[in-house]
Amino acid sequence: MRVSRDLDLLVLVCPNGLGHFRRQVEILSRLLNCIPDLRVHLLCADAQVEATSDWVRARRFFSDPRVTRTSGVLDPGVSWFTDASRYEG
Repeated sequence: MRVSRDLDLLVLVCPNGLGHFRRQVEILSRLLNCIPDLRVHLLCADAQVEATSDWVRARRFFSDPRVTRTSGVLDPGVSWFTDASRYEG
């Protein structure tokens, strides 16, 4: 009997190029195939998604309901708080 566990994975892909982005999409796609309970939360730049829009693997990856994407957190001018408590809900 398999016990179901919800697994969440947060992945941040640096916006400086497409190599890292393409590799992460490939790795995460394979993880989703192997781990049915996995949910992926991807932080990336809009330009990365747009530049790979003709790539079948990326289209499949982003159409998976277990994948959420957030953009804007890596854009120039974005700053992060050094106090972690500022991010607590």
